[in-house]
Amino acid sequence: QPGRSCPLHYRYTPASLNRPPEIVAETLYVIGGLYGNLPALRAAGPAKFAARLHSALAVTDWHCAPDEALYLVGGSHRALARFAMNRLEWPLDDPHGFFLSPEDALAACRSILRGKLPPVVPGLSSMRLAALPDTAALLSVLLREIRPARLVFSSWGLREGLLYKTLNAGTQRQDPLLAGVSAFTEMLGFPPAHATMVAGWTTPVNSALAADREGLRLAATMLAIAQQGLEPNLRSDHGLDWALRKRWIGIDGTGRAILAACIAANAGRSQLASGVERLAQPAELREAMIWGLAIRLCRRLSGLAPQVLSDSALSIEGPQLVLTIREPHHALFGEAAEKDLRNLAEAMGLQPSCRFIRKAERLR
Repeated sequence: QPGRSCPLHYRYTPASLNRPPEIVAETLYVIGGLYGNLPALRAAGPAKFAARLHSALAVTDWHCAPDEALYLVGGSHRALARFAMNRLEWPLDDPHGFFLSPEDALAACRSILRGKLPPVVPGLSSMRLAALPDTAALLSVLLREIRPARLVFSSWGLREGLLYKTLNAGTQRQDPLLAGVSAFTEMLGFPPAHATMVAGWTTPVNSALAADREGLRLAATMLAIAQQGLEPNLRSDHGLDWALRKRWIGIDGTGRAILAACIAANAGRSQLASGVERLAQPAELREAMIWGLAIRLCRRLSGLAPQVLSDSALSIEGPQLVLTIREPHHALFGEAAEKDLRNLAEAMGLQPSCRFIRKAERLR
């Protein structure tokens, strides 16, 4: 029956609900999972549908505060996000963290309700595509009623929240991006300790812009190092897929663009992937490429050997970027390292310089 079907595997047994309440509240808002009576409600026409929703919302007195976002959870909303991303030719295809202004969201809803749906939307099943008009009808009314400053789409919802509640306090405090990237790269055979050493070695090239992004820089370093475990002809493309397409938590589109720029520079590419410039400011992308060039110099000079890392250092001295190497490791400064140092210095607007010192001398 239209509007009254729900997949069996979505249903709860009576036993699962026979337990003490976890949350006590006067009002509970549930956004997402648009199974229910939407098609039946819409059958009465747009005006009556809007009036019914207005009456339901009036009871709750639900309105967004100034500059407050509306977070949308559930497969139907993710489907609408994918439609909007396809419509905008967005450079990312993961809807998690995708955001829209109310004006852009209403434009997408109007397009759907006018029947302007393409036959295929990448990442959408035919079932989700067919249900988009119901989602658009509900969301367009909701936006006019509660007036959020922006919409943010989430790929994670109640199930993930319940799992999060079962974690101990220490695990809950972990940075979700660093925890995810660390687990991923360690599975590939690159322990986080390597990235920590490289991140420390490359710290002198950071600008003030990077001060608030140390976690993101460490994540980029981990991925850039793990990238070297791939076949040479696959490294660049796979590394960019990790940055732009892999489903990380705790990162937005700007952060993904920064990861992509760092990984591209680490692979020796000076050109960014198409569309990445729409996600971040030029200064942010330039800083990320400097990170990547510094990582490239570090790993190609040292081979990630701890002794070489401790016997070499970067420093900025006036108009020069100076690489200091303690004997006997000066023999490692060959043509490749010289080129890497030159490229890094040029990106920073400095002159490259290399200094060899005796074993007993201080690096800085």
